[in-house]
Amino acid sequence: FDNVRLIADPPFGAYVPDILPITLTLDIDGKYDTMKIDAYPDACAAWLAAGLRETTDLVGDDCITNLADLAEMSKTWTDDNALTEPMAKEQGPPLPPGEIAIVNAEFEDPKYDDDDWGFGVPGWGAFSDGATGTIGIWNPSSSDFGGIAPEGQNIGWTYNSTSSGFSGIAQELAATFAADTKYTLTVEVGYYVLYDFEGYKVQLLAGEYLLAEDDNSLFPITEHSFETSTVTYTYVSNDADKEGEPLQIRLLSKPGEACWDDVKLSSKSTMKPSPADGAYIPPTDELELGWTNIDPNYPGDPVYVDVWFGTEPNEPDPAYDFNKIVDAVEDANSVKVDVSTLGTYYWQVKSYIYGDPNVVDYFTGGEPNLIEGPMWGFHVVTDVPVSVEAGDDWVTWSGQAVQLDASVDDDGVSALTIAWSADPADGVVFDPNEFVEDPTVTITKVTDNPSIVTLTLSADDGVNSDEDTMTIDVYDTACLAAIGEGEELDPGDIDQDCDTDLGDFAAIAEEWLVYTELTESVVKP
Repeated sequence: FDNVRLIADPPFGAYVPDILPITLTLDIDGKYDTMKIDAYPDACAAWLAAGLRETTDLVGDDCITNLADLAEMSKTWTDDNALTEPMAKEQGPPLPPGEIAIVNAEFEDPKYDDDDWGFGVPGWGAFSDGATGTIGIWNPSSSDFGGIAPEGQNIGWTYNSTSSGFSGIAQELAATFAADTKYTLTVEVGYYVLYDFEGYKVQLLAGEYLLAEDDNSLFPITEHSFETSTVTYTYVSNDADKEGEPLQIRLLSKPGEACWDDVKLSSKSTMKPSPADGAYIPPTDELELGWTNIDPNYPGDPVYVDVWFGTEPNEPDPAYDFNKIVDAVEDANSVKVDVSTLGTYYWQVKSYIYGDPNVVDYFTGGEPNLIEGPMWGFHVVTDVPVSVEAGDDWVTWSGQAVQLDASVDDDGVSALTIAWSADPADGVVFDPNEFVEDPTVTITKVTDNPSIVTLTLSADDGVNSDEDTMTIDVYDTACLAAIGEGEELDPGDIDQDCDTDLGDFAAIAEEWLVYTELTESVVKP
């Protein structure tokens, strides 16, 4: 070869007293690849960094089991860390009200060390309109973005290597497009100077239908910095045929590279109908319809509304029972109606956000700028359907009873039958029986740790029925339940049986004064 170079970063001869992360680059005629070596001051430090610490080496980072470790164990002598009672299963931190779940929204999966990166973005797929590009995740170094991601450690990147078009990443969400909703999508957009940056797009879609987008509004972005892109969409009745389509997010690069972080999508019901759309209610001659008005064109201005109501959701026509019951009333948010006759009723709120529709606006030529709200419906019945919630998921161990806490709502008009069932059913006992709302349940047969048992609560009032499920993770012992749910055991509990006792002392004695350290270099996991 004409040109072969081995390049070290830091340069050969550099000295760092602690860990020295070295990047070696082999360059042969302009084609190159890199590897990394973490160099430690001694074999013990390397042993510990590789995650090979002996369980008996409790303190000191000295790679030897000695009196210091014995003293540490004695601090928690005879402690018991097993669960003492069943616990509600950890569900993870709840999303803020209205926020929609996005997989890998902060690009922290997978974890990368400083200045490390890779191709692919878990939870996201590649997208292109014909352009060619690559995607990945990167933990910036101190010389890039100051080594700081807007959220967490990593950022996402999308590189469009063609001269036109867009390429990037996309994610189809579990949430679906809903009527009467305002969506707000925010994402941090960054510019990394290694490649040219001609711009970006942030898009929100229902299925493949574009709801709203930010088409490069922040351009140009300062080098090595991020700015917040915001995309908003407020429901309009013309998009009613998109209801139920999965929401989709796309983060796209124009030619060059864009960086991304902290993707958030929130939803807010714009009108909050009461009764809720599709609700079942008993007959009454004085039902209050209620709603929240949409925002006016200018903050603080009034919103005028029409309300239509009837049993046939058709265009206003004398042949149909669908009539205007509120006519251009300022800031109206409720009206009473007679629903004493059984059947299905429909209603709709139409809004004027630019002012009184009866006053001519010379800027709009007198056009009222009417915004039609979604069509809502509810059912008036003598027997309101039963509603069931089985309650929280739980963690327990074999033979330990769990007190169930279900919720069954029924109007009491007809007799109600309640029943619990289990899958698998072996070893499951309900007390006093499975036909009450809140029995205790004891599960005594365990084949795995944990065995997952699904409990189903069903209710039937002879006219309507409903059911809901919950799960119980059943471990063989209270100790295994504690470990399985991430409970922190004492450092001296070397054999992890939830007791710091003579068994742990014996483990320390077996390793007494035995040095444990690397004897040769190892490949980094």
